Amino acid sequence: MNALAAFVLAGTAAATSVLPEVRVQPIRSHRGLPHAFHDQAVASVAAASPPGEIVEQLRAETRGDLSYALVAWKSGPQAPRVEINAVAVNGRHAWFLDVAGAASAYPALRAAVNTRLQALSAPYVPAPAQLTVRGAGRVVPLTAASASDLLWDVEVLIASCSVRTTAAPPPAEPALDLRVRYAGPRDLGLERHEGMPVAIEEIRIVAEPDSNRGWPVQNIRYHGGEMGLGKCDGGATLHVVCREELRGQLPKSVSASCPLLQR
Repeated sequence: MNALAAFVLAGTAAATSVLPEVRVQPIRSHRGLPHAFHDQAVASVAAASPPGEIVEQLRAETRGDLSYALVAWKSGPQAPRVEINAVAVNGRHAWFLDVAGAASAYPALRAAVNTRLQALSAPYVPAPAQLTVRGAGRVVPLTAASASDLLWDVEVLIASCSVRTTAAPPPAEPALDLRVRYAGPRDLGLERHEGMPVAIEEIRIVAEPDSNRGWPVQNIRYHGGEMGLGKCDGGATLHVVCREELRGQLPKSVSASCPLLQR
């Protein structure tokens, strides 16, 4: 069997077998994506010691309204594992994709990424969820469009958090109390917990002047327990709490930072 035939057979097997799990994480979009991700990723692989090896790179590809960049790399020419990283953008929504596995399984890994990219190229539809916001005990009214945008910003914030802590009990009447209850478990690409994806059932974000210097505290409830999240992206935090509908509920120590979004 020649090399081409072997590759074709490998690709066919990848298409008919169970595809590897691709981590998909919502991220903040900006005008530099997706090509800025590509340039930084390629530079990082080259700057590693010893330098890594690029297996495949795409700087600016499109699928319908979706634009994406992709970098597949190994830690060296003989490395047994390969990792694929990609960033995809569809309107105001953006995602980071990541999957790794044996280099010999590259066709299957690539097919799994293609499947997720195809799904993300469809018009964005928010996950079924109930979102409520209270300020000083009163419900903050939200239009359907505003609630959809806010839910996305909340998911980007939660996905950006890198530290897990014990869930903190919320104050009795916080200045801001935002809750999301999903109709079904929601995977936002958080690092696995005890070997399993974190299937989020509820998100709660609260802010109180006398707690955490007024900055929001994030808790999630998931299948199997509850945890707090810390070291979240500052810009993602401001995109949530500085929305016009929520800004009036913020402690002044936090709302003073909202003008930073205009820079």
